[in-house]
Amino acid sequence: MCHIGNIAKVSEEFQGVVALNSTFGEQSAYPFAGLKRHLLGAARRLVIILPALLLPLPAMAADSAGPLAPHEAEYSMRLNSAKPSSGIVGANGVMRYSFSDSCDGWTVETHTELTLWQTAGGATSTVWDFVSWEAKDGSAYRFKVRNHRDGDIIDSYEGDARIGPDGVGSATFRDEGEGGESVVFDLSPGTLFPTSHTESLIRQARDGKRFFARKVFDGSAIGEAINVSAAIGARFPGDSNSALPNLLLNTPGWPVVLAFFSPDNASGTPDFEVTLRYHDNGVAESILQDFGDFTLRGTLTDLRSPLAPKC
Repeated sequence: MCHIGNIAKVSEEFQGVVALNSTFGEQSAYPFAGLKRHLLGAARRLVIILPALLLPLPAMAADSAGPLAPHEAEYSMRLNSAKPSSGIVGANGVMRYSFSDSCDGWTVETHTELTLWQTAGGATSTVWDFVSWEAKDGSAYRFKVRNHRDGDIIDSYEGDARIGPDGVGSATFRDEGEGGESVVFDLSPGTLFPTSHTESLIRQARDGKRFFARKVFDGSAIGEAINVSAAIGARFPGDSNSALPNLLLNTPGWPVVLAFFSPDNASGTPDFEVTLRYHDNGVAESILQDFGDFTLRGTLTDLRSPLAPKC
């Protein structure tokens, strides 16, 4: 449920769902509706899925548990395939991702640059910046988003969310533009923030479970929590022959397919899917996003472990 504060309606720019041009048609305020035709949506969902998936754990046995380990990663983004009906002929970009321990919580900073080439209309470039903080007990969450398209700011907002002891919560989005407009969405019982979702997913995989479904709120687009279903494959052994030499990749893990459903999706068919090779230490590689009529691949090109903070 949505509650509008001090505004009659959320402005088009505040919604953060702006069609690139008439080719892409009308877009919903929900983060996944019409996503396969929306460059901004493609950029932001790639970014926000990774914070939900790449929150790392220290190298350890698959049946053990431990604290999350900060890391910095960089991914190249390329068009993997496209149907003629997509109108897309090329895509490339880069995502820089940082996950850090802020003592009382976890901080994620992401910077993504993505350019999409279309059969009509030429190239469109999007720059997307996202910063979030999540309490270690999963009860509180803050976020800030700024999007540029072809050099122009198309939306800029921040917000916060809380989940009470009874599992019920709410999320508030605030427009950073003139007027300070705001909108509030209810979070139903069972909703998880990204780090809590990652921890739960890893526990399920370690316990040998093959399916995990929950509502997840990440603040990546103005709207309610979305439904995320994970299919977890058979555990694979550590591989020292990774294309990117790094001890963090010499660990076992699982192939994972994530299916994303917007709140109003009653078809049973996901709005889009992500397939990835997910290591036991929390690092993902070989990421493939399937939007139906085109796919994007994210390849890990750099991985570092920052210094631990003094708490």
